[in-house]
Amino acid sequence: MKFLIMALIIMLGYSSASADNLFVEAGPGILKSKDSLVLLLRYQKETSELFGHSSFYEAFGAHWTDGSRATAYGLARGIVWNRKDRPAFFSTSFGLAGVSRTTSHMGTRFQFYFRFAYDWRLGSVPASLGYIHFSNGKLVFGWDGPNSGENFLTFSAALF
Repeated sequence: MKFLIMALIIMLGYSSASADNLFVEAGPGILKSKDSLVLLLRYQKETSELFGHSSFYEAFGAHWTDGSRATAYGLARGIVWNRKDRPAFFSTSFGLAGVSRTTSHMGTRFQFYFRFAYDWRLGSVPASLGYIHFSNGKLVFGWDGPNSGENFLTFSAALF
């Protein structure tokens, strides 16, 4: 929790060209996580362009249930791929997360975080359908232990 609070304070120091959002996000696990449910709280702060596209910083806290239950906190950098004043667009974010414990799907407490989403507005409320993956990159880095990761399909809506 201290990590998430410190991350939010640091992120608030960056300049922003537009609104920031706090999202609540939830959904079922898929693949080897199919018996899980996840709940996330994500804070996004828009920042300077990345590769010519709108981008954002993201701090998040997540908790999922079932036999592989765990809590994760992390930071990510995201990019919006085709907004150009359109009402709907795609976004991706990639970052690092610390997980409360190893599970039968994750062999290390250090994880990479990946999120891909289709974003739009429900009236004036930003919303999205997303796919989230936590993984330690075993195939790339050769870590010991399991690494099917945790996978979730989610729906999110902004609280503000």
